[in-house]
Amino acid sequence: MTAGTSKPNATSPNELERLRDILYGEQARVTEDRLTELEARAATLEKQLSSLAKKLGDEKVSRDTFGEMLIELGQRLKAA
Repeated sequence: MTAGTSKPNATSPNELERLRDILYGEQARVTEDRLTELEARAATLEKQLSSLAKKLGDEKVSRDTFGEMLIELGQRLKAA
């Protein structure tokens, strides 16, 4: 090495974080938003399923009614 050659400046941790945010920040935000939406949908479906299970437990249900409830649940799952 010659006297005029110097080591490259080290990148600070703050600069690395900034670069990471630039490169992956939008993707991370989109992923987080999608996960939040999926969690909300799952919670809604869980409530609906619980409601249907309670309805089944509270009253005797005929096969036809039970079939209709399963079809309704399937349609809700498909729509979600």
